[in-house]
Amino acid sequence: MEPFFTNSQQLVWESIRRFSEDAVLPLAGDIDSKDKFPSG
Repeated sequence: MEPFFTNSQQLVWESIRRFSEDAVLPLAGDIDSKDKFPSG
């Protein structure tokens, strides 16, 4: 699907991917085990 993205869409997609890998992925195991999102 990537070949159909505009340049702007590709930049947004890359930003979201980096955020999810940097901020969400490290917390995913804890979120899954406690069934609760961290707060604060």
